[in-house]
Amino acid sequence: MNNFFLKRYLKNITKEDIYTLAINHNIILKPNEIQKVYDYIKNNYQEYINHNLTNEEILKNSKQILSNTNYNKLVNLYNEYKDKI
Repeated sequence: MNNFFLKRYLKNITKEDIYTLAINHNIILKPNEIQKVYDYIKNNYQEYINHNLTNEEILKNSKQILSNTNYNKLVNLYNEYKDKI
């Protein structure tokens, strides 16, 4: 994806966007998980866009943010889509 569009999307992402995306992929986030994911994105999206943060690092950091169930669902989702992008 073009970095301009990705940056614009992530800069403007809302908690509702995170909730909707998660629900659409059968990931039921608790309110505190939504807040933590939102904060993580807002604090780190520029590092990701500038290639200073890898997908694997994001997954590793997500383990600290999400419940085990949601983390496993995220990893499965990542593995499903990583070769399609």
